[in-house]
Amino acid sequence: MHSPFRLAENTASAGTAHRLAWVVWGICASLILSATVIGCLEARNLLRDVDIIFTGIAFVLFGTVGALIAWHRPRNTIGWIFCAVGIGTGITDFSAAYMAYGTVKGHLPLPGTDVFNWLGNTIWPLNWVLFLVFLPLLFPDGRPLTRRWRIVGWLAAVLAFLSIVVSWLSDLNVEMFEKVIPASFWSSLSDNINLLVLPLSIAALVSLVLRFIRAKGRERQQIKWLTYGTAIMAVLIFGGFFVWNDTTNITFDLAIMFLPLSIGISILRNQLYDIDRLISRTLIYLLLSALLVLTYLALVFGL
Repeated sequence: MHSPFRLAENTASAGTAHRLAWVVWGICASLILSATVIGCLEARNLLRDVDIIFTGIAFVLFGTVGALIAWHRPRNTIGWIFCAVGIGTGITDFSAAYMAYGTVKGHLPLPGTDVFNWLGNTIWPLNWVLFLVFLPLLFPDGRPLTRRWRIVGWLAAVLAFLSIVVSWLSDLNVEMFEKVIPASFWSSLSDNINLLVLPLSIAALVSLVLRFIRAKGRERQQIKWLTYGTAIMAVLIFGGFFVWNDTTNITFDLAIMFLPLSIGISILRNQLYDIDRLISRTLIYLLLSALLVLTYLALVFGL
């Protein structure tokens, strides 16, 4: 039986991979563009429209980086993971926008809102499994650290499958057997399944740390780029929520762009040895910014 980690290698020639990558990108871009248009029509608010547009840009960036990696490195599973995340976020985003617009009072009712709602609820756990488990487990070469780490991927795939089945049974239960099995049962079961992703994600991060410790040269620099992008993303998300209280979520949209960008650079660029200098300059900038903020606060509260 073929491992899922070698799926891209065993099923696609270079030419087929190139075509498939851009077909996936086209689907991703079409879904997100449609979701953005529908969302703006539903919101009718400038700040909300800006947030929707930035969300669309952030989501389509995952598919774009995935397509570029799949084009240039078709044997690297990371590119296909990003393509899948691009499709998944596109479906989730479109489903949410379609359902919101179709249920707003005063709008023409849209067909299939229940179907799109189910589709969005089904797909989003897959995105998280790919994002939280498979990405750190397989980065940067698309393979697990050793054969023993494959069990983490298999368990994650099983949880993703169970999540889909529970979502399907939950909707089926509401329509046919709600009196027999309460809806709260399926909600609790789904939460427990999703919670099991956490230890697998931690295991995947441990494998990435071990990979960094053992790595040399280019691979070590690639992991530094991933760490750099993740750190900037975390700082922006923390700042948006707890420092400047960004209620528009635009900061969050900008933050998540750094992850695909840093991964795209780490895999596609040939020369990565400037990352240490970049990290040093970023740390100096952050320290100076923190010092200015503390000085400002001291002056304000001191007066």
